[in-house]
Amino acid sequence: MIVRTVLDWETAYGKHPVTQEAITLSKMTTEEYVRHPLFKVHGLGVKIEKERAFYLYKRDDLLYFLKTHPWSSAYVIAHHTHFDGAIMSWRVGIRPALWGCTLSMARALYPHESVSLSNIARLLGVGEKGHELVNFVNLWSLTDEQQRILGGY
Repeated sequence: MIVRTVLDWETAYGKHPVTQEAITLSKMTTEEYVRHPLFKVHGLGVKIEKERAFYLYKRDDLLYFLKTHPWSSAYVIAHHTHFDGAIMSWRVGIRPALWGCTLSMARALYPHESVSLSNIARLLGVGEKGHELVNFVNLWSLTDEQQRILGGY
């Protein structure tokens, strides 16, 4: 049985607090960014089938999920699978049974529209995408409260 699993990795981006290097997808390719030695994951948003979505950021919780989820029967969906899939493959070493990319699907369905998650959510009438991510630029360490806000995003 295939298990639909939606993933959204949240990562540190902006100027690194120590090196001041711009580590961001606006300045780097996806590969340069994900493979960068200072790349940092803040957490992982997950939705499995019709269960309630959840956010993992504590190391042990995240590792437990990554080790126990049935990846060999998972259909993993992300809005930009090129990015989320790179993290799964290159950083975590996990390759699920199938990949789905809502960004690519949106390009096929709405060829003359912006395929930003915000615009696609608007077009499909499924609610609004949050804008909290901009509050975390240049932050490589987050408090539990900041993680709670990021997880809600």
